[in-house]
Amino acid sequence: MRKEKKSFIMYTDYWQWFKLLSDAELGHLTRAVFDYERNGILPQDLDEKESIAFAMVKENLDRDKIKYEATCLRNQQIAKARWKKLKESGVASIPFDTDGTDPIRLFTKDTDNDNDIDNDNDNDSDIDNDTGKNSKKF
Repeated sequence: MRKEKKSFIMYTDYWQWFKLLSDAELGHLTRAVFDYERNGILPQDLDEKESIAFAMVKENLDRDKIKYEATCLRNQQIAKARWKKLKESGVASIPFDTDGTDPIRLFTKDTDNDNDIDNDNDNDSDIDNDTGKNSKKF
């Protein structure tokens, strides 16, 4: 099952064109870019400046889409090869029974260390409220 692509890249090189557009034109262009990326629909109602900027963006979107699809295909082939190898070795799926193995620790810095040292030389300092002086208790 293939997941729908959830993101795309906007390059800083676009700024040279975007800065020439008004806010309304840039908003119109942005909607056209999203519509093209999500639905593959080429915009029909862009003015001349918007069309030039869209052509530049579209070129990168198309190139990035080809790279993305190639990456997905490569990852799919790697996963299929891995499962084929596991099935050939007798493993039909990921085992759910993992008895005999150590569980993954959630808090790896929280290790049990039995090196507790008790000092009998506990010194407590208290301030005597009546005199305002420090007094030591031993």
